Amino acid sequence: MTEYDALYPEISQQSGENFRLHKVNMALSQLGSEYKHYEHVRKKYARIRSVFHTSAIITGSLGVILTASGIGTTLTGPGLIVGVPLSGVGGFFGLVSAGCGFVIKKLTKKISKHERTIQLIQSKENSINDLVSKALHDNQIDEKEFSLIMSELQKYEKLKSTIRCKKNEEFLKNDPIDIEKLKDVLKKDLVNQLINPKN
Repeated sequence: MTEYDALYPEISQQSGENFRLHKVNMALSQLGSEYKHYEHVRKKYARIRSVFHTSAIITGSLGVILTASGIGTTLTGPGLIVGVPLSGVGGFFGLVSAGCGFVIKKLTKKISKHERTIQLIQSKENSINDLVSKALHDNQIDEKEFSLIMSELQKYEKLKSTIRCKKNEEFLKNDPIDIEKLKDVLKKDLVNQLINPKN
Protein backbone atom coordinates (compact mmCIF):
# COMPACT_ATOMS: atom_id res chain seq x y z
CA MET A 1 0.00 0.00 0.00
CA THR A 2 1.47 3.31 -1.03
CA GLU A 3 1.26 6.55 0.88
CA TYR A 4 -1.24 7.90 -1.70
CA ASP A 5 -3.57 4.94 -1.14
CA ALA A 6 -3.36 5.41 2.61
CA LEU A 7 -4.29 9.10 2.35
CA TYR A 8 -6.88 8.77 -0.40
CA PRO A 9 -8.55 5.36 -0.29
CA GLU A 10 -10.85 4.37 -3.10
CA ILE A 11 -14.50 4.64 -2.23
CA SER A 12 -16.71 2.05 -3.78
CA GLN A 13 -19.92 2.92 -5.59
CA GLN A 14 -21.80 0.88 -2.98
CA SER A 15 -20.80 3.26 -0.15
CA GLY A 16 -22.27 6.21 -2.10
CA GLU A 17 -25.55 4.37 -2.44
CA ASN A 18 -25.48 3.52 1.25
CA PHE A 19 -24.86 7.17 2.05
CA ARG A 20 -27.81 8.28 -0.08
CA LEU A 21 -30.05 5.60 1.38
CA HIS A 22 -28.97 6.56 4.90
CA LYS A 23 -29.61 10.25 4.17
CA VAL A 24 -33.09 9.47 2.80
CA ASN A 25 -33.90 7.35 5.85
CA MET A 26 -32.75 10.18 8.11
CA ALA A 27 -34.98 12.63 6.22
CA LEU A 28 -37.98 10.33 6.55
CA SER A 29 -37.34 9.76 10.26
CA GLN A 30 -36.98 13.53 10.74
CA LEU A 31 -40.36 14.07 9.08
CA GLY A 32 -41.87 11.33 11.22
CA SER A 33 -40.54 12.81 14.45
CA GLU A 34 -41.71 16.31 13.46
CA TYR A 35 -45.14 14.90 12.67
CA LYS A 36 -45.35 13.34 16.14
CA HIS A 37 -44.16 16.57 17.77
CA TYR A 38 -46.59 18.87 15.96
CA GLU A 39 -49.49 16.47 16.48
CA HIS A 40 -48.70 16.25 20.21
CA VAL A 41 -48.50 20.04 20.57
CA ARG A 42 -51.71 20.49 18.53
CA LYS A 43 -53.55 18.12 20.86
CA LYS A 44 -52.28 20.04 23.91
CA TYR A 45 -53.48 23.33 22.44
CA ALA A 46 -56.85 21.74 21.61
CA ARG A 47 -57.26 20.52 25.21
CA ILE A 48 -56.33 23.93 26.61
CA ARG A 49 -58.73 25.62 24.19
CA SER A 50 -61.58 23.36 25.31
CA VAL A 51 -60.85 24.24 28.96
CA PHE A 52 -60.92 27.96 28.14
CA HIS A 53 -64.07 27.49 26.06
CA THR A 54 -65.85 25.79 28.96
CA SER A 55 -64.59 28.48 31.34
CA ALA A 56 -65.82 31.24 29.03
CA ILE A 57 -69.29 29.70 28.88
CA ILE A 58 -69.52 29.19 32.64
CA THR A 59 -68.16 32.63 33.60
CA GLY A 60 -70.29 34.34 30.94
CA SER A 61 -73.43 32.63 32.23
CA LEU A 62 -72.55 33.46 35.82
CA GLY A 63 -71.83 37.05 34.82
CA VAL A 64 -75.25 37.45 33.20
CA ILE A 65 -77.06 35.80 36.10
CA LEU A 66 -75.23 37.78 38.80
CA THR A 67 -75.54 41.10 36.97
CA ALA A 68 -79.26 40.59 36.36
CA SER A 69 -79.75 39.57 40.00
CA GLY A 70 -77.79 42.58 41.20
CA ILE A 71 -79.80 44.99 39.06
CA GLY A 72 -83.05 43.38 40.18
CA THR A 73 -82.04 43.53 43.84
CA THR A 74 -80.89 47.15 43.51
CA LEU A 75 -84.26 48.21 42.05
CA THR A 76 -86.08 47.04 45.18
CA GLY A 77 -84.59 49.88 47.16
CA PRO A 78 -83.28 48.34 50.38
CA GLY A 79 -81.40 45.71 48.36
CA LEU A 80 -78.94 48.36 47.20
CA ILE A 81 -76.37 47.15 49.72
CA VAL A 82 -76.42 43.63 48.25
CA GLY A 83 -77.22 44.51 44.62
CA VAL A 84 -74.24 46.73 43.83
CA PRO A 85 -71.57 44.20 44.90
CA LEU A 86 -73.53 41.44 43.18
CA SER A 87 -73.52 43.43 39.94
CA GLY A 88 -69.78 44.10 40.39
CA VAL A 89 -69.07 40.38 40.73
CA GLY A 90 -71.23 39.75 37.66
CA GLY A 91 -69.25 42.36 35.72
CA PHE A 92 -65.99 40.71 36.82
CA PHE A 93 -67.22 37.34 35.53
CA GLY A 94 -68.14 39.02 32.25
CA LEU A 95 -64.58 40.38 31.94
CA VAL A 96 -63.15 36.93 32.69
CA SER A 97 -65.39 35.47 29.98
CA ALA A 98 -64.18 38.10 27.49
CA GLY A 99 -60.56 37.33 28.43
CA CYS A 100 -61.19 33.62 27.87
CA GLY A 101 -62.60 34.47 24.44
CA PHE A 102 -59.41 36.35 23.56
CA VAL A 103 -57.25 33.38 24.65
CA ILE A 104 -59.47 31.00 22.64
CA LYS A 105 -58.89 33.10 19.52
CA LYS A 106 -55.10 32.96 20.00
CA LEU A 107 -55.17 29.21 20.66
CA THR A 108 -57.31 28.63 17.56
CA LYS A 109 -54.68 30.41 15.43
CA LYS A 110 -51.94 28.22 16.92
CA ILE A 111 -53.96 25.05 16.33
CA SER A 112 -54.61 26.09 12.74
CA LYS A 113 -50.90 26.73 12.21
CA HIS A 114 -50.02 23.30 13.60
CA GLU A 115 -52.69 21.62 11.46
CA ARG A 116 -51.26 23.24 8.32
CA THR A 117 -47.77 22.08 9.32
CA ILE A 118 -49.04 18.53 9.91
CA GLN A 119 -50.71 18.49 6.48
CA LEU A 120 -47.48 19.74 4.91
CA ILE A 121 -45.47 17.01 6.65
CA GLN A 122 -47.88 14.32 5.48
CA SER A 123 -47.84 15.52 1.88
CA LYS A 124 -44.04 15.80 1.73
CA GLU A 125 -43.62 12.44 3.43
CA ASN A 126 -45.91 10.87 0.83
CA SER A 127 -44.08 12.52 -2.07
CA ILE A 128 -40.67 11.45 -0.69
CA ASN A 129 -41.96 7.90 -0.18
CA ASP A 130 -43.19 7.87 -3.80
CA LEU A 131 -39.81 9.08 -5.04
CA VAL A 132 -37.98 6.50 -2.93
CA SER A 133 -40.18 3.67 -4.17
CA LYS A 134 -39.58 4.76 -7.78
CA ALA A 135 -35.85 5.08 -7.10
CA LEU A 136 -35.61 1.65 -5.47
CA HIS A 137 -37.39 0.03 -8.40
CA ASP A 138 -33.93 -0.81 -9.78
CA ASN A 139 -32.55 -1.47 -6.24
CA GLN A 140 -30.44 1.68 -6.10
CA ILE A 141 -30.75 5.42 -5.65
CA ASP A 142 -28.70 7.30 -8.22
CA GLU A 143 -27.58 10.90 -7.93
CA LYS A 144 -30.50 12.36 -9.91
CA GLU A 145 -33.11 10.55 -7.83
CA PHE A 146 -31.30 11.54 -4.65
CA SER A 147 -31.26 15.21 -5.67
CA LEU A 148 -35.03 15.07 -6.34
CA ILE A 149 -35.63 13.62 -2.89
CA MET A 150 -33.43 16.24 -1.23
CA SER A 151 -35.13 19.04 -3.18
CA GLU A 152 -38.49 17.83 -1.79
CA LEU A 153 -37.01 18.09 1.69
CA GLN A 154 -35.79 21.63 0.97
CA LYS A 155 -39.25 22.59 -0.33
CA TYR A 156 -40.70 21.25 2.91
CA GLU A 157 -38.37 23.45 4.98
CA LYS A 158 -39.27 26.53 2.92
CA LEU A 159 -43.01 25.90 3.15
CA LYS A 160 -42.76 25.21 6.89
CA SER A 161 -40.96 28.51 7.44
CA THR A 162 -43.67 30.37 5.51
CA ILE A 163 -46.34 28.75 7.68
CA ARG A 164 -44.44 29.77 10.79
CA CYS A 165 -44.15 33.40 9.65
CA LYS A 166 -46.75 35.68 11.23
CA LYS A 167 -46.92 37.98 8.22
CA ASN A 168 -47.96 35.01 6.10
CA GLU A 169 -51.13 34.58 8.17
CA GLU A 170 -52.48 37.95 7.01
CA PHE A 171 -51.59 37.05 3.41
CA LEU A 172 -53.48 33.77 3.70
CA LYS A 173 -56.55 35.56 5.09
CA ASN A 174 -56.64 38.03 2.21
CA ASP A 175 -55.79 35.65 -0.66
CA PRO A 176 -57.24 32.14 -0.36
CA ILE A 177 -55.11 29.41 -1.96
CA ASP A 178 -56.58 27.05 -4.51
CA ILE A 179 -55.29 23.68 -3.27
CA GLU A 180 -56.25 21.74 -6.38
CA LYS A 181 -54.44 24.19 -8.66
CA LEU A 182 -51.37 24.01 -6.41
CA LYS A 183 -51.44 20.18 -6.52
CA ASP A 184 -51.61 20.22 -10.32
CA VAL A 185 -48.65 22.62 -10.56
CA LEU A 186 -46.58 20.50 -8.16
CA LYS A 187 -47.40 17.30 -10.05
CA LYS A 188 -46.40 18.86 -13.37
CA ASP A 189 -43.18 20.18 -11.83
CA LEU A 190 -42.32 16.77 -10.38
CA VAL A 191 -43.05 14.97 -13.67
CA ASN A 192 -40.89 17.50 -15.55
CA GLN A 193 -38.05 16.93 -13.10
CA LEU A 194 -38.31 13.16 -13.52
CA ILE A 195 -38.48 13.34 -17.32
CA ASN A 196 -35.87 16.09 -17.81
CA PRO A 197 -33.43 15.90 -14.87
CA LYS A 198 -30.97 18.74 -14.60
CA ASN A 199 -27.31 17.78 -14.42
